[in-house]
Amino acid sequence: MKNKKISVVIAEDSIFTQKMLARMLESDPDIEVVGVAKNGREAVEMVGNLKPDIVTMDIRMPVLDGFQATRRIMAETPTPILVISSSVSSDDLKISFNAIQAGALEIIEKPQGSLQSDYREIGAEIIRRVKMISEIKVFRHLSPRLRAATPRPVGRMTGGPGELIVAVGASTGGPSALHTLLREVPEDIAAGIFVTQHISEGFGAGCVEWLNRSASVKVKIAEDQEQIEKGVVYFAPDRGLLEVHGRRRIGIRRATTTDERLNIDGMMKSVAMNFGSKAVGILLTGMGSDGVQGLRSIKERGGRTIVQDEETSIIFGMPRAAIEAGVADQVLPLGEILPAVMKLLAVGT
Repeated sequence: MKNKKISVVIAEDSIFTQKMLARMLESDPDIEVVGVAKNGREAVEMVGNLKPDIVTMDIRMPVLDGFQATRRIMAETPTPILVISSSVSSDDLKISFNAIQAGALEIIEKPQGSLQSDYREIGAEIIRRVKMISEIKVFRHLSPRLRAATPRPVGRMTGGPGELIVAVGASTGGPSALHTLLREVPEDIAAGIFVTQHISEGFGAGCVEWLNRSASVKVKIAEDQEQIEKGVVYFAPDRGLLEVHGRRRIGIRRATTTDERLNIDGMMKSVAMNFGSKAVGILLTGMGSDGVQGLRSIKERGGRTIVQDEETSIIFGMPRAAIEAGVADQVLPLGEILPAVMKLLAVGT
């Protein structure tokens, strides 16, 4: 347990929002706001001088925006950054996810609305995220391994639409890892790809749009009853559980609780039940143990499982849990996961 308070720098140009965030954060006795920056340049300078445990980063700011400020901070004074976005519009989301790629760890919606309960709920979530990611060790420019281009795999792949499937689960640090993984997937990959990414509600579609810009394959939000096609990446929708109906169709089951949404285990268990030995399960960076039971199901039915290694994971929680549970066939650096998948697909797993 930490003896000192978690020190926070708030980067936000709105005076009202500055005060609101400071009041929310300091309502927790373990958190102290040590500085407030009204633009991106001030944020960079303040972080360099104060060395806080974490930065909350607005996206729309003068002088330097949230992406530019994040890039500077991660190059000069690497610090955990929580992006707080006021909008889920296309332009704001593009900047937000560019900031994630530059080294910010997570994204959450800025408090808004007219009800006091709304502010209490989002304030509690911001405090939870601040406490969680303030403990994460970050690196200058992130790790080069997360940026290195993966050689495009070669080899003949077997199987047609609906015959092979890859199921990927990720949490904290996942958008950046998925960006690295998916941008090198070849268009002719002979499998559909399912993805469940833990992300704040409202930001899933923006993440998909951002990933789709750099991927050779199509990246989309999955729709209930649509047919699975090879060379398409299907993301679980907000408040939805991504499942398989047989080997041909997608099923979207509506989550009944907040805790139930974006469940990696549920997705992987469904894939295991319907695809058996024709499935590959991948667990990337993230906190907790979601995905462990899903990988177990894939492994027990003859499929193959891969988890990201500790050195390239932002948070090694989920991969570590899978390794300790004995459900990981391979433990690989992020840049080696796709070539390994392609080898498995080339022989039909």
